[in-house]
Amino acid sequence: MKKMIDDNNLNDAIKLANHSNDVPTIMKEADILVLPSLSEARPRNILEAMFLGKCVIASSVGGIPDMIRDGDTGLLVQPNDPLMLSTIFQKLQNNKATVQMIGVAASEFAKKTFFPNIRYRSILKYIETKARSIFNTF
Repeated sequence: MKKMIDDNNLNDAIKLANHSNDVPTIMKEADILVLPSLSEARPRNILEAMFLGKCVIASSVGGIPDMIRDGDTGLLVQPNDPLMLSTIFQKLQNNKATVQMIGVAASEFAKKTFFPNIRYRSILKYIETKARSIFNTF
C-alpha cells in the first residue's frame, strides 16, 4: 500500500494510520475513510466515520452494503480492486464538495438509522405491529 501511495505521489493526501486508541483525533483529521476489506461484518469504524460526517469508501463485502447507500452516503468498491479504489479516491481528492456532500448525507443517515434510540423505536414498532397482527387474527 505504501509503495502505491509513493508511486502515485499521494503522500500529501493519504495518511496510513497504525493501531491507535485515539480514534476521535484521527477521524477529525480525515476527510475520507477508506476500508478496502476482503471480509467484514458491520465495521464500527464505518459507523464512527459516518456519525462524524466523513465520506467513506469501502469494499462491498459482508454487511457493508447494508450500511452504505452507494453514491449517496458513501462509495462502494469491489473487493480486491485497487485500480477502482485509487480511481475513486483520486476523483474525490479533486472534488471536496462531493466529499463534504457525502459526509453530510452519511451523518444524517447514520443518525436516523443507527442511533440506538431510533433503532430501539423501530424494533419496538416492528414488534408491536407483529403482535397486533397476531392478536387481531384470533
